[in-house]
Amino acid sequence: MSPGYVKERMSGKRRMGLYKRIRQILETARSAVVRSVNTTQVVANWLIGRKIVEEEQKGKKRAGYGGFC
Repeated sequence: MSPGYVKERMSGKRRMGLYKRIRQILETARSAVVRSVNTTQVVANWLIGRKIVEEEQKGKKRAGYGGFC
């Protein structure tokens, strides 16, 4: 079945409804991707921060510069 065949068989109103549903699917998927990427970025930043703290503190409760606070 060619795309032209579908176009000929669907009325303009039905076609617009189809396009609207497709657009909603894509918007929902994009929103889910954004949330997933944001969550992943937050976790990555937290892990990086933890590694920096571990390196700076070298097992101590506070880093050397923490005595000034």
